[in-house]
Amino acid sequence: MQMPRRITTSSGRAQLLFNGPLHTTIEKKQHREDTIEHIREAISKTDTTKIFFSDLNGNLRNLPVNPDHIEQIIADGIGFDGSSIAGMASVDNSDRLLVPIPESYHTVTLKDETIGFFVGKICTDRHLRAKADPRAILEKVLAQAESEFGVQFLVGPEHEFFLLKGEEFGMKNPSDRAGYFHTTPNDKGEFVRNRIVKVLKSCGIPFEKAHHEVTQSQHEINLVPTDPIQAGDRTLLFNYITKEVAAESDLYATLMPKPFDNQNRSAFHIHLSMMDMDGNNLFYDETEENKLSRQAQYFIGGILKYARETSIIMASTFNS
Repeated sequence: MQMPRRITTSSGRAQLLFNGPLHTTIEKKQHREDTIEHIREAISKTDTTKIFFSDLNGNLRNLPVNPDHIEQIIADGIGFDGSSIAGMASVDNSDRLLVPIPESYHTVTLKDETIGFFVGKICTDRHLRAKADPRAILEKVLAQAESEFGVQFLVGPEHEFFLLKGEEFGMKNPSDRAGYFHTTPNDKGEFVRNRIVKVLKSCGIPFEKAHHEVTQSQHEINLVPTDPIQAGDRTLLFNYITKEVAAESDLYATLMPKPFDNQNRSAFHIHLSMMDMDGNNLFYDETEENKLSRQAQYFIGGILKYARETSIIMASTFNS
C-alpha cells in the first residue's frame, strides 16, 4: 500500500493524494537507489547520524552510527544488546539489529549541530522483525485492517508537553504561570514553540496550530493529519526536536502526563478518520443522527468497551 502525502476532505469523501504512480519492481529498485543517493548527499552535510526508536514505555532511544557506512547499515542493520532495554529481549537471546528506514530520514538543524535522523526497525535477524518492536506492531495492525476489513486510517495527533526550569530529575519548577491561550509576555514558552515549529518545517512537516495550554507551563502543537505509520515516525521526531529546542533555552521539556498535582494533565489526543480503499469516509452518513455512521458508532463503542484493557499499554505508569 502506498501511503498518502496529504488529504482534502468533503462531507462524505476523503481524497488521498499519493506521491506518484504505483511502482513496478524496476521502478521501486531505482527509487530506492535514488533515495540512498539522496541520503548519502544529505548526511554529508550533517554533524552526526542517529537511528531512533522507542521502547515499550514510549521512551525515545537512539544509536549514533558512522555515516560513511550508512548504505551497509540500511541493508544489513547494526547490532545492539536488546536485553539492556526493558521488555526488548532476554539475556540469553539478547542480540538485536537496528535497521534504519530510508523513507524516515530527516535532516534536523538545531542551534549547535545538524543531525541526520532515521527511525529504525528492530529485528532479531536481517529479515525477521522483533515482536517487541512498537512500529512492527502498528504495521501488522494496519495490514490486517486493510486485508480483512478493507479500511485505512488518517490520524491527527495533538502533542502536549510541559516546559520546566531547574534539574530534570529534581523539583518540577514551572517556567510560567500562564493559562489557556494566554499571550506573551505571560506565555514564556511562545519562543520555544515557534522554534519547534520552525525546525519541523525545515524537515518538511507543517503544523496546524500551536498555543499555551490550560496548566502553567503547558503547551500544545498540532501537526497536520497523515497516515498512522508516518504519524508514529513523526512523533519520535517531534519529541526529539522538542527536548532539544527546549534545552537551547535552558529549559527542559517533559512529556510525562502529570508533573503537577491538582492541575490538568498532558494527553495525546488523536483525531482519527477511517476510510475504505477508495478514500470514502466511513465515519460519515448523511442519514444518521449527527451524520455519524453506524460503523463509527460501533468503532467508538469498541474503544470504550476495551478502554480498561488497552490502558495497560497506553497508560501503564503511575503518572499516567
